[in-house]
Amino acid sequence: MNKKLLASTIAVAFAAIGSTSTASAALAGDSVLGIDAGVLGGYYGNVIVSGSYFAMDSDGSGSFQLNERVGLSEGTGGGVTLGSTQAVGSIDNTWVFFNNNGNHITTSAITVASDDAAGNATLDMSGWRVFWNGVEINMGGGAAASVTCGATCEVGDTYVLDYSASVPDDGTTNFGNVPYTLHLTGTIAAASAVPVPAAVWLFGSGLVGLAGVARRRKAA
Repeated sequence: MNKKLLASTIAVAFAAIGSTSTASAALAGDSVLGIDAGVLGGYYGNVIVSGSYFAMDSDGSGSFQLNERVGLSEGTGGGVTLGSTQAVGSIDNTWVFFNNNGNHITTSAITVASDDAAGNATLDMSGWRVFWNGVEINMGGGAAASVTCGATCEVGDTYVLDYSASVPDDGTTNFGNVPYTLHLTGTIAAASAVPVPAAVWLFGSGLVGLAGVARRRKAA
């Protein structure tokens, strides 16, 4: 085999192997938004003062009071996984609102709607849902969520996400038209590594074997 042809073939093979990993450029569409747990504080130590939370304007005051915040913590999926749907317990651990358990879920993937590659992005939240008291509540009707990062929203960067919507007035709950807000803080992580297909590895090892054969023929 021609040495130059062999070298170029091997280079192409290993370039293909490298291309199977996801490269990060700004906020990758399969990033995981980790969730910093809500932190209790205040005079009596019973309100969420920092970290991640959602809030409902339950008293109709027109604003979200500290005592209307519900603290969030990271679920088994490590937070919000962009580009994938997530079931109960994946995004956040179970929380309690009006004496009933709840979680956030997604019925369609949360996706990057815009990104200026300078630390500011927006997310399409149309698949965002609350599963509370055994009922799935569509909370995806708000405008795009804003994401502000410490630097460029790449893996390892910190972020702050803010999103607002209203509970649908569809008779599903007694909270129709009540404003809802979501505030998440945390660190951006990479999606789980995608394993390199076995066929690619076999192809690469086969080319290495051909190189050995070529060397032996030359030596003979």
